[in-house]
Amino acid sequence: SRFDSSPPGAKLIDHQRLMWFDDVWSAVTFVVLSAAAAALLRRWWIARCERRDGEWLASKLTVVVTTSAAESNPSTVMMESVFASFSVVPGLSKVPKIIVCDWPELDDEHVRSCHHGRVQTKNLGDYKAYIEKITALCHSGRQAWANTSCITLASRNGFGWAVRAGLEHVKTEFVMVVQHDRCFISPVPLNRVVASMECHSDAIKYVGFPVNNQSTYRNPETVAARHEGLQISPRDVDGLRLLPLLMWYDSTHVARADFYREVVLPRVKRGDFIEESYGREEVEDVVRNGMDAHRRYGNFMLLDPDRPRGYSVAHLEILRSKGPERHLKKSYGFEEICRLRRVLRDKLKRPCQQHVGHERQLRQRVGLVKRLADIGALSPSLAPNLEEVLSLAAACGMQIPSWRELMVHRLFAFGK
Repeated sequence: SRFDSSPPGAKLIDHQRLMWFDDVWSAVTFVVLSAAAAALLRRWWIARCERRDGEWLASKLTVVVTTSAAESNPSTVMMESVFASFSVVPGLSKVPKIIVCDWPELDDEHVRSCHHGRVQTKNLGDYKAYIEKITALCHSGRQAWANTSCITLASRNGFGWAVRAGLEHVKTEFVMVVQHDRCFISPVPLNRVVASMECHSDAIKYVGFPVNNQSTYRNPETVAARHEGLQISPRDVDGLRLLPLLMWYDSTHVARADFYREVVLPRVKRGDFIEESYGREEVEDVVRNGMDAHRRYGNFMLLDPDRPRGYSVAHLEILRSKGPERHLKKSYGFEEICRLRRVLRDKLKRPCQQHVGHERQLRQRVGLVKRLADIGALSPSLAPNLEEVLSLAAACGMQIPSWRELMVHRLFAFGK
């Protein structure tokens, strides 16, 4: 038109711009929708894995339980407590389980009975009897002991190499490493954890579970204070709350079996704990090079958004008996219950002398012992003693926390 003042070719340029904009918008829309569809598909797959029974989990995961000589030998009560706790986690009782019995080093000069894989010659027979009892439990196949095998190492290897020996028999993609004094006290979404690790194989190589004892590198505030403001923060992945860890902890965790074989264990020497060698190496690397270095390790701790200070795994050290009857099942946990009873009786006599922090710890400890009894980790013979403790706590006006209210606390011995 003669009234159109646009320069020649302007309409063509505008049309090309519109076409370019449409192409970009279409591409962005496609990428966004594809990502959303992939996320929905991934969530559907994980939810489907969660609904499956233990057969799917058993095809993906093997449990390796490490054990060594202890003062409680030949009693198997501690290991029985660990296996009893497997029933708390859906599907875990059905997966293949391998117990690795490390052989002790004889030391009659520097060891009183058993310490860090060394025993006196006179105590070796107790450990042999312990291994025989463990083997018999495996052969029984009862409850959580189903699908369980036991191997005994010919010499002292230490925790790291005991895990390596167990991995030689693992045929699944993932392995759960459990120490002989750690037990589950609350359910964890294990199917979802394994499914998410399968979907994010490059990013997530390890998922650990919170333990009741305090630890530096599981606490973002402590990490920031110790390492000049280094920030770690939880991230949400497929409905899981995961906190990046600066250390590869030995405590109960799930990891990729191939990553263990190819990356972790080649850096661990005989006799070493993994966290003391590979774990320390990770701390130094991340502190020096920042959180970008964490991608090489891919280790996280599973958090419960509803229980930010809660824990899933209990350290059973507090239940070990050091007395002459420590090999008897009825004595396992008896000394701890007696300590709690003594403290509560003293509290009734002198109610105003209790420190607030100490009372909080006391409530947590009583709640933990009650939970261990509820899941079958304590002998039924201790039930009357525990009932007395609970009655004393009630007389003190103490509210005993349920397992959902259990929080991380210091593992000191009450009444000592």
